[in-house]
Amino acid sequence: MQTSAPITAPDRTVQNLRRRLERWELDHLRRLAAELQERLDRALDEAERAKEERDRAWESAASWQRHAENLQQELWEAGGGIGITQDGDLLVAGPAKAAPPAERDALLASLDGVLEIADQVIEHAKLTRDEQRAFANARELLARIKSES
Repeated sequence: MQTSAPITAPDRTVQNLRRRLERWELDHLRRLAAELQERLDRALDEAERAKEERDRAWESAASWQRHAENLQQELWEAGGGIGITQDGDLLVAGPAKAAPPAERDALLASLDGVLEIADQVIEHAKLTRDEQRAFANARELLARIKSES
């Protein structure tokens, strides 16, 4: 039977240092894991808040759009309409006065061109579903204007 050599003081010191370093390393890893978990929890909370904020914003935008469409419908029913200036500003237009036939024909021809462009945009452009819906609504409105003329 072979006996083990007695542990000397330098060996004992090295073993103690190793144990102490292993404990420090383990403590450091535990603190790091806890810190990373806290950061992950904060990031998940922020992501959830951002999703809720996005949903509220879409809901608010949809509500405003419905309100604007209802006001537009009421305006049409009252004989008015929404107009656009050459600068691109929107305005409320009262009942339309009859344009001279030549001017009316030129406007209707321009409207045909606008409808054609709208059809091409809807068909070929890479639009989001909301943009497609907006273009389709605008096209429908223009078609209604043309049919009522």
